[in-house]
Amino acid sequence: MSSNSVNWKELLRHYEATADLSLHKRFDSDPERAKKLGFECGDLWVDVAKQKVDTETIDLLFDLAEEQGVTSFFHSMSFGEVVNLSEARPALHTFLRRPLSEESGEDLRSISENINETFNRMSELAEKIKNKQLLGFSGRVINSVINLGIGGSHLGPFMAFEALQDYVNPEIEMRWSSGLDAADLDNALQGLDPESTIVIICSKTFSTSETISAANRVLNWLSSDGVSDPTTQVFAATASPEKALSFGVVQENIFSFSESVGGRFSLASPVALGLMISIGSKNFEEMLNGMNIIDRHVLEVTRNIPMLLGLIDVWNNSIIGTNSLAIVPYSYRLRYFPSHLQQLMMESLGKSVSSEGESLKTKSGVAVFGASGTDAQHSFFQMLHQGTETIPVDLIGFARLSNGTSQELIANLIAQAETLAFGQDTDERREKTEWHSVAIFSEPLVRIAEQYLRKGSKVYIEGQLETRKWQDQSGQDRYTTEVVLRPYTITLTMLDSRGDTSSQEGYIGGGSNESNYSSDANDTSSNSGNDTSSPSAAQDFDDEI
Repeated sequence: MSSNSVNWKELLRHYEATADLSLHKRFDSDPERAKKLGFECGDLWVDVAKQKVDTETIDLLFDLAEEQGVTSFFHSMSFGEVVNLSEARPALHTFLRRPLSEESGEDLRSISENINETFNRMSELAEKIKNKQLLGFSGRVINSVINLGIGGSHLGPFMAFEALQDYVNPEIEMRWSSGLDAADLDNALQGLDPESTIVIICSKTFSTSETISAANRVLNWLSSDGVSDPTTQVFAATASPEKALSFGVVQENIFSFSESVGGRFSLASPVALGLMISIGSKNFEEMLNGMNIIDRHVLEVTRNIPMLLGLIDVWNNSIIGTNSLAIVPYSYRLRYFPSHLQQLMMESLGKSVSSEGESLKTKSGVAVFGASGTDAQHSFFQMLHQGTETIPVDLIGFARLSNGTSQELIANLIAQAETLAFGQDTDERREKTEWHSVAIFSEPLVRIAEQYLRKGSKVYIEGQLETRKWQDQSGQDRYTTEVVLRPYTITLTMLDSRGDTSSQEGYIGGGSNESNYSSDANDTSSNSGNDTSSPSAAQDFDDEI
């Protein structure tokens, strides 16, 4: 960020004037705060009232975005203009989830027609496998799929596969393998019949050493167990189809996509062929529709939600000075989401120079980590509540789950949110103030999936504000949307501030049949914060970008 930015200087002055205002004071002084700082988009509701911001902060942040050309950048990206300056390419991932009917202009329509043709081929393959019409070399019906990939060719599709388990076809065995360790692949192959198994090699460049090594081992496994011509059961998802051909994949088994689609943003591309086979083309298309809802929101609404969340990240990181971000989904299905977001954010923002080759004068990003909700409460939440480091937290949850545990999970989520935000009321003092945001999803999971996975927009926002520092690594976007294919979700983005003295871990019990639950921090077992007398709150470089 240029030191000559007028809006940046205004933000710094604003922070100095408001830094000592706790959330208690902010809520007490403005009874309408929650209403003013709550926003909607489709089936998503976002509440940033518990962030350490107010309406003036948000106005200044959007002024900064306008000054830095963020809105025009999104428009340029969405219409296929060159935004990846280091490689002189557009960034076409939004085209992957945009209906052909929305395109205007011959060039844009041509891009989407090619994408649509590939999508139809993917759907045809998925339907053949579903209907037991795809046969292997020996004539056996194909009923097993092993997906090989690493980085962006694995983390997104695998995360979505785990998140969308309620939609998985139980008659198709889907396995995933990444990395170089042979134990990973051995586990993935265990119990599979080579004659009824296909392999999908996912590699944007088709030269990733880990993936090609695994592919060769799978070919040996196929040929040594009765498949005389293993290439008939090998498929490829790549931006380098000529290399896939040279490797031995037959033309009709290659599903290609543009080099202008970054690997970590390729969930809507052929890289997710295995996901489509598993959940079905209809559910996959519904997920794409969810992505498109957010894409259109970004283009149609100047002060849009992804931009707001990205700007708050800039505020927390570059103005307030936080160094990390915890992602905590209160859902077993979303347990791999932190890993996906970790790559998305840290690979996009992990830069120290701008696209012009100049050293950055502000922070470029934060360390991202996380785990599923109640597991996290019994591990690193001790640090969030009582440590000296200020750590923002994204809390994600479902208002309704098919397994009947949502009330208990949401009770834990709300208790944590309230306690980190407001601390504990005691007779002696009102302890500690924290910050967070809330988002509620109220659509079937496939659409919700992309509505949180769209943190991709946030990456673009932060990259743009930092002189597009991420573009020297094939420019992409950042705040994704969520991948969750079941009803209704609540997301709270929370910043664990050290503004006051202490707080307490808000753990709420209660059976699944209880419709009224309490988020009273006094129901928890211990205090936290910087008060050391309190008892412990806790029981004890990628080419696929």
